[in-house]
Amino acid sequence: MRLATLWATLLTASVAMLHTANAAQPEPARSLVPTSQPISPAAEANLAEFERRLAAVDMKMAAVTDLRANFEQRKKTAMLKKPLISRGSLFCKGELVLWKTTSPRRTDMLVASDKVTIYYPADQLAEVYALGSRFQDATGGPLPRLSKLRESFELTELDAAVMAKDLAANDSTDRVALTLTPKSDELKKHVASIRVLIDVTVPCADRVVIVDPDGEETELRFTAVKTNTGLKDTELDLNLPAGTKISTPVEPAK
Repeated sequence: MRLATLWATLLTASVAMLHTANAAQPEPARSLVPTSQPISPAAEANLAEFERRLAAVDMKMAAVTDLRANFEQRKKTAMLKKPLISRGSLFCKGELVLWKTTSPRRTDMLVASDKVTIYYPADQLAEVYALGSRFQDATGGPLPRLSKLRESFELTELDAAVMAKDLAANDSTDRVALTLTPKSDELKKHVASIRVLIDVTVPCADRVVIVDPDGEETELRFTAVKTNTGLKDTELDLNLPAGTKISTPVEPAK
């Protein structure tokens, strides 16, 4: 698995649910533009409204303790005319996120705070990617709060109607859209930007689009989202069969 792909996957996990790992009070609203930049009264009012909506999302997400959903990932690359499509289910509780891909090839990926384990049943192989402190800080953990996202990304508002126009439920009234632009040079090596469309009523992302430095896009869409269903810890176990080969292809980041 390419390291850049691993970064993209972890970033997707970060922004897809944002912060079910931390059921606390919502973070206070913060300005999304430098205060030294003069803005018009109309722009200031729009910014205040956007921050109000973000705070409302943060409050709802703070009450989420577990989440399950179906996902479809579309990877667009200049080398292929059609996108690479994979589908499966996602389970999240605390600091654990389990991605169970069923098509086109079964794989199970468990994202924890200190490592990522990817299991390939057909090969009887599990790859373990250790996460160094630099990697953890960049992603803000599997499910960061908005305050953690702001540490690593600049947040700007997007037109929710544009991002929602080709979704099955394209009502943008109850959706918030934003762009995350990385701040650090290290993070910029792996991702150029992330666009997120959040359904405030669930609350969870409908769509996440990650653009890498080469301009290639990885898009994830989430459906059948259910929260606070009493997800059991055992449902997030990989349960590797006896005889599974364990490989560690990537050393921890320093």
